[in-house]
Amino acid sequence: MLAASNRKVLYVVQIDTGRFHQIRAQMAHAGMPLLGDQKYADEATKIYSEKNGIRNVALCACEIVLNHPETGKEMSFTIQPEGEAFQDFYDEPK
Repeated sequence: MLAASNRKVLYVVQIDTGRFHQIRAQMAHAGMPLLGDQKYADEATKIYSEKNGIRNVALCACEIVLNHPETGKEMSFTIQPEGEAFQDFYDEPK
């Protein structure tokens, strides 16, 4: 539905526990299919992705927080998502 209206929305999904591979299926089931997803996306989203050169699933683990196994210190790592699907959300391309 979002693809049909020619709008892109950036969602932040936080996973505390569970099966990570279910993000794509759950987002599609909720009516928010991921761009570039050929398995779970609806036809309109697939067409939008193809027309806009989005070849990979628009999913990025942009932040991970974990505890160091020896010190127990919390460690956080972040990256900026890259690729065609994310370019409209950042001022400067990476």
